[in-house]
Amino acid sequence: MTYSTINLPISEARCDWITCTAKHDERGVELLHFAIGWLEGEAKLGYKQTPYHLHGYQGFQTKHIRYGWGEHGALVVLSGDAAAEYCYSVAVLADHWSRVDYCVTVRDEAGEINPVQHYRDEVKRHATKPKGWPEMGRYEEMWGGDTFYIGRRISPYYLRVYNKTAESDGDYPPGSWRWEVEMKRHASEAAQARARQSGINASYIGAFLANELNRLGLTVPWSPEISVKRDPQIKHRPDADRKVKWMETSLRPSVDFVTEALGVDRVLTALNLPHIRYADPVGLEAANRTL
Repeated sequence: MTYSTINLPISEARCDWITCTAKHDERGVELLHFAIGWLEGEAKLGYKQTPYHLHGYQGFQTKHIRYGWGEHGALVVLSGDAAAEYCYSVAVLADHWSRVDYCVTVRDEAGEINPVQHYRDEVKRHATKPKGWPEMGRYEEMWGGDTFYIGRRISPYYLRVYNKTAESDGDYPPGSWRWEVEMKRHASEAAQARARQSGINASYIGAFLANELNRLGLTVPWSPEISVKRDPQIKHRPDADRKVKWMETSLRPSVDFVTEALGVDRVLTALNLPHIRYADPVGLEAANRTL
């Protein structure tokens, strides 16, 4: 079933999760104080505050905000409305985003769609997995939860589509379906850079998720307002190339100075390099001795 002709109302399109860190310095302290302030505000609204521990970080958490402090600095985790509201702030304050989730939730009051089933059926049309496609699957809970996933949790991109009404235990109205993409590594770093520079709005997130599904021939039941593409993965240079660049920019000026002052042999000896002697192909050395 194609959703390209269906345009359901979007109830939310936002950042839904951000995990970020800052080093054990002034920036880390500033990020920590930011999180403490907003956590205390959420606690005053009636959300329970409890201790929080993760990977050596220790602090406190409420429903949408978690923070910790450790030997490496500050760790802050935002979810739900907090991730959407403070996206720009933590993009600027944090050194690194290790994870960010985008989500789009639509309301299907007429019961037109079941993306979990429809996506499964569309994918199963292929007898074997097409070349380059990520892992895909479906898992269903006994009392209504139903999820279709694309990718693996350790991948830079991991997508989920699920029944949000069932997952929220009825907090979301009937007919609510949620699309999510969880990003890590170069993908979360690119998202942080975008949040700092131009912000991340609902139009961008709707288009981003639509693109992720369209890449695999799957459609979404909303109309993207803009066109977006994935950020390319950064290709890190091999260690040898990095060392050569360092030698060219940092070591070479010193080598030139010592060569001029003490001679090339001293430089070769200091660097434990072989002393290369070239043959005299035209007898210039002998000719010079007769002059």
